[in-house]
Amino acid sequence: FFFLMIGDHRDLHSFPTRRSSDLVGEYLRDKDRTPLYRLAESGYLWEQRISIVATWKYIREKQFEDTLYLADKLLQHPHDLIQKAVGWMLREVGKRDKAVLLHFLESRYQIMPRTMLRYAIEKFSPEERAFYMKKTDKGLDIDVYIIGFELYLE
Repeated sequence: FFFLMIGDHRDLHSFPTRRSSDLVGEYLRDKDRTPLYRLAESGYLWEQRISIVATWKYIREKQFEDTLYLADKLLQHPHDLIQKAVGWMLREVGKRDKAVLLHFLESRYQIMPRTMLRYAIEKFSPEERAFYMKKTDKGLDIDVYIIGFELYLE
């Protein structure tokens, strides 16, 4: 599909994510969307980013399934560019149906990277943002102190 048209380039930083995502999203609009899942699992940052941002096409049509599935797949991704993209797409879902976003966050907000969470809840009220940002680990509030080179948890 898309990558066949431009070649198997792994250095996609010169091809803007938004534009490539528009192309991929449009191309797959009426097709099997399995290629999006393969991109998310590819191990290449830019392909992973394209996979989630390509779902913006579907979000605008109130089709959230692919976005939520990919957000789950990429939930623990270590790179901030992926965290920002996932949070951004979740925020877009919330703009169209806040209940869907709230349901997604309900069981995940405590384990989401903070960058992803911040992006996802950006349009929430200050009180709602404060609730979600009071991140806990497995339900326990943890204070972390770094003294010298040792880490102490209380």
